[in-house]
Order: sequence, then structure tokens, then C-alpha cells
Amino acid sequence: MIISGFLNIVYYAILALTYPLRYLPDYTIPAELSNAVVSAGQFLSTINQVFPVSALLASFGIFIALESAIFVLYLVLFVIKKIPTIS
Repeated sequence: MIISGFLNIVYYAILALTYPLRYLPDYTIPAELSNAVVSAGQFLSTINQVFPVSALLASFGIFIALESAIFVLYLVLFVIKKIPTIS
């Protein structure tokens, strides 16, 4: 009951924050933007034959995750060091 109440509060808060956005007129994407996406996809398919883009993105994601974990570890250790009764 507490969790469902909390989720309802979060839902209605998000609904209230997005209220002005729902009354904006519809927007169509310009043709130049869709052509740019298509040409970027063709460029990536050409590069994918030499360097597998999915492997590069996966290794980059793992690198970012490890660096973030190290940063969080240093942050936790710093906070623990600043609490006088623990150290």
C-alpha cells in the first residue's frame, strides 16, 4: 500500500510536469534530418565492415561503467572518511 501510494505520487508528479508539453502542436521532422539519419546509417554500415561498431560500443559502455563504479567507490570512501565516528 505504501509502494502503490508512492508510485501514484510519482506518476501524478510526472503527469503534472509534462502537462504543458501535451498541449503543444504536433511537430513533423524535416526531410533534411531524416536524410541525415539515413546517410549516417549508410556511413556506419560501411565502417561496420572494417570495425564492428557493436563491439566498439559495447567495450566503450563497459569502460564507462567501470570508470563510474571506481568514481562511486572513491566517493563512498571519501564520505566514510569524513564521518568522524567511523574512522
